[in-house]
Amino acid sequence: MRAPELMRQQNRASILATIQEHGPISRVELAQMLDLNPATVTRITRTLLEEGLIHEIGEGTSQNAGRKPVLLEFNHRSRLLIGVVILPGGVTGVVADLAGTILTRRTILPPAHLTFESILPLFEDLLEADPNYQPRLTAACIGMWAQDDALAEALSSTLCIPVFTAEIARLAALGEAAWGAAQGQQEFALFYLGSHSSACLYFDGQTRAGGLGLSPEGESLSSRLCDASLISLTQQALAEGEASALRNHTRLSANMVFEAARQHDVLAQQVVNQIADDLAWSVAWWVDALGLEYIILGGSWHHAADVLIPAVYRQVRSFKLPALIPTGVGDDAPILGTIRLMLDQINLTV
Repeated sequence: MRAPELMRQQNRASILATIQEHGPISRVELAQMLDLNPATVTRITRTLLEEGLIHEIGEGTSQNAGRKPVLLEFNHRSRLLIGVVILPGGVTGVVADLAGTILTRRTILPPAHLTFESILPLFEDLLEADPNYQPRLTAACIGMWAQDDALAEALSSTLCIPVFTAEIARLAALGEAAWGAAQGQQEFALFYLGSHSSACLYFDGQTRAGGLGLSPEGESLSSRLCDASLISLTQQALAEGEASALRNHTRLSANMVFEAARQHDVLAQQVVNQIADDLAWSVAWWVDALGLEYIILGGSWHHAADVLIPAVYRQVRSFKLPALIPTGVGDDAPILGTIRLMLDQINLTV
């Protein structure tokens, strides 16, 4: 790339980033802040206005008796993003702007087989919500438990935009860092617990997803800290003849067990204590390995944080646990994470 072209791109990127961070701002202030020639600022902002990336929002205060400066502001609606998260309970898709504001949301039942043909109608439904969405669509991201590059490539080819994929726990961590309980934290772990369970380490903007560690017996804690394990423990306790209101249910769910524990059902509380013991061990494993001081409880189990987190603290007295807190954005953490990932990946400065 030639030096003048490289300098033009650098100036454009600096101006756009400064407007996004400090706007509303005048052209004079931009030139002063970035030490650029006023003519350069005028030329680049004219292009950004034509592209719709910024807009004029009125006049500022004049520092002298001259003409009042026109203020510029970043246009978060100039480009749109589609985020989709595929979970056993449903497939949720959203259209969002560059500020992370969700404009449209749709949820469908999970398809029996995840294919291009089964997921494309959700994208089409989202885009049909507003005729102005399609021209501004810039990228899409799909959160799933297993990487599917072929699906991403097929959607990218059809929609003519980049399509990213990422693991659910990683996206949830990104969502928490940007808009949730981990804002301002440079290092934390997120435990995503539910039908599938995994963890993600977040360190200075970088993420790494993986398992929840190993139990003292060498078993995967991801397989023990999930809905199926919780239900299995409950069924075993019921089979032993212990009294419980859960005996009245022919089909148990994790939510039923947590709710019974909340209502002081002794059997349910015992099961939750068993689960809490494994969760405490997982926390200890991560603390010992990485020295973390901040762990977020995400996934569907965050709905039971009021019974689960106190049980974890009761199980552990031999060492000081880090801060263990529930998600700050609830079930939307992975969806918000798709938006954060796309904002990190797309380039608006070219």
